[in-house]
Amino acid sequence: MTQKLYYKDSYIKEFTGCVLSVTVKNGVYSVELDRTAFFPDGGGQPSDTGVIGGAAVGHVEEIDGIIMHRLTEQPSFAVGDEVSCAIDWDKRFARMQAHSGEHLVSGIAHNLFGCGNVGFHMDDTLMTVDFDKYLSKEQLMQIEVAANRAVYENAKINCFFAAEKNYDKPYRSKLDNIQNPRIVEIEGYDACACCAPHLSRTGEIGIIKILSSASHRGGVRITLICGITAYKELADRYNDILTLSDMLCAPHDSVPEVLSSFLYKFNEMKRSEALHKSERLNSIADSTPVTDGNICLFVDDAGADDIRKLSVRLKDKCKGFCIVLSGSENDGYAYAVTSPCVKLRPYAAEFNSALSGRGGGKDDMLQGHFNEKKQKISDYFNSRSIE
Repeated sequence: MTQKLYYKDSYIKEFTGCVLSVTVKNGVYSVELDRTAFFPDGGGQPSDTGVIGGAAVGHVEEIDGIIMHRLTEQPSFAVGDEVSCAIDWDKRFARMQAHSGEHLVSGIAHNLFGCGNVGFHMDDTLMTVDFDKYLSKEQLMQIEVAANRAVYENAKINCFFAAEKNYDKPYRSKLDNIQNPRIVEIEGYDACACCAPHLSRTGEIGIIKILSSASHRGGVRITLICGITAYKELADRYNDILTLSDMLCAPHDSVPEVLSSFLYKFNEMKRSEALHKSERLNSIADSTPVTDGNICLFVDDAGADDIRKLSVRLKDKCKGFCIVLSGSENDGYAYAVTSPCVKLRPYAAEFNSALSGRGGGKDDMLQGHFNEKKQKISDYFNSRSIE
């Protein structure tokens, strides 16, 4: 059975191992070593990657007690060879920062509010943690502050199998009746069953930041970042604030206030513009004369919703087709057609054929787009009568 060096020392970056087997299936080469520092995925933490004997390792998994290293290329070594190995340390260390940070947050949530961690997922950018009780924004802030205080205290993190120390204290676990569980103990804060590599002290975790939270299955799901990942994320967000500060010509610490004022003024301008447009359309509708024929009306700078509403409002001023259009000679004209006296669906194909259009609708309204010039559209509807 492969010796698990990551349990002996989670800080091993390079090691040598003897090749016990090399197999290939579906073009993927798998290698078994007599000893390894590569952690297989487990406990919510993805597996390590790195290099074995010059061949890249893309994934590691443990199957029936055997740790298999999946290579992304054909190896040059053979069974019995002693090979040099190296894990991707930057990736491993960032994951240890994240996972140890998650234990600290989950332990504090349990101690303060009696929450159980019932779900955990980690990728290369962030983590999600599911608690079985709902936590308010204020409670999550309390947890975050306490967790970062524990980082500054640089508490010791001990990892061991329970049988080694005759450990009989309470510990958190998602599973019951584990035989000889591996305990990750953060002195003064938490004890939890976990198979993954961890840091030796909380000070190495660095920053802990809860990014967001949402109700989830009667509890709450939080999105969490730690360590170098948290630093990069928060640095990027701060740079975004500085960019907004430059754009708004405002001090960086007043960006929310200035942006709020800007959005208020922008929304007021939009409301004023909408009111002006509504008044203009009302004026157009009121000034359009009643006719026994069709109404064919071109309106500048009107949207699809505007021409629909105007066509509906004007239809009772005619005894034929009421068509309202908006557009340009180059781009064509959007249209909306209503009528007080006929069902319109049968006319859609005729109108589109006559005026190079596309569109359709129901018996009470047709909508679409004509590609013909304004004069041709006007001539067509001014001469088109209802049979």
